[in-house]
Amino acid sequence: MTNWIGIRNFIIMGVAMPVAIASLASPANEKKLVKFLDQSKSIPPQIEWNREVISRKGGGVLTYRVTSQEPFAVTIIAGRTYQAMLRHDEKGMHREDVLTTLDVKGVTYTGQVKLPSGSSWFILSNQSGKTVKMHLECFGTN
Repeated sequence: MTNWIGIRNFIIMGVAMPVAIASLASPANEKKLVKFLDQSKSIPPQIEWNREVISRKGGGVLTYRVTSQEPFAVTIIAGRTYQAMLRHDEKGMHREDVLTTLDVKGVTYTGQVKLPSGSSWFILSNQSGKTVKMHLECFGTN
């Protein structure tokens, strides 16, 4: 998508710290993580995979893991900015709706993000010259 380049220039690049899922699911934590999304998709070179997740309450922390054979990018944005991006509406894009964005040079990334109420979108970008199988897993608390 050519308009995606515009939003990458629109945001301030954030730094996300990797989080080990094993430590989050330890007995020390009162709530256990439950996998609610486990999906894989073959992604051609330099193409994005967009996947919606919906939070009924908002404010909850989503733990996610993305796996790929080659370098990739992870961006998570709120629904209103995603829809504005599809309409090529720069005025409808809001900086605070960019929940995370990062380039991953390895093959697996695990992170956490606080979701707003409603729709949010994962934008997973294959940054290699090869077709890869990307795997997205999302975990919430019960």
